Amino acid sequence: MKNQEVLKIDDIWLSFGGVHVLRGVSLAVRPHEILAIIGPNGAGKTCILNCVNAFYRPQKGRIFFDSVEITHMAPDKICAMGAARVFQNIELYAGLTTLENLMAARHSKMKQSILSQAIWYGPARNEEVRQRESVELIIDF
Repeated sequence: MKNQEVLKIDDIWLSFGGVHVLRGVSLAVRPHEILAIIGPNGAGKTCILNCVNAFYRPQKGRIFFDSVEITHMAPDKICAMGAARVFQNIELYAGLTTLENLMAARHSKMKQSILSQAIWYGPARNEEVRQRESVELIIDF
């Protein structure tokens, strides 16, 4: 049976010089759960997320996503698995519609080469149609 945790953080420690930012942080997120990480400014909330997406590397502990250890995995590999990060300062492309901005954000889901996407024929066109359908579902939600 597959592990029941989508995300598992096990005893992570993070320090910058002599400043201990995270000490023994553990948590688990199960499917369909919505959790919040709360605390005052400087409590380490963003550092936890930065460890999950490999912006920071914890000095100790392990992080799992869908039962796969991602602690030392490259950020693009983590994103390809389905764990992505968005930042609070939303930067939209000026002049693009909401749909076009969301399509641009789905670049990590596109598998066709840049050349085939530029030609926009066959598999590349079909892939873009599928991605657009996904974006329209997001907009409807």
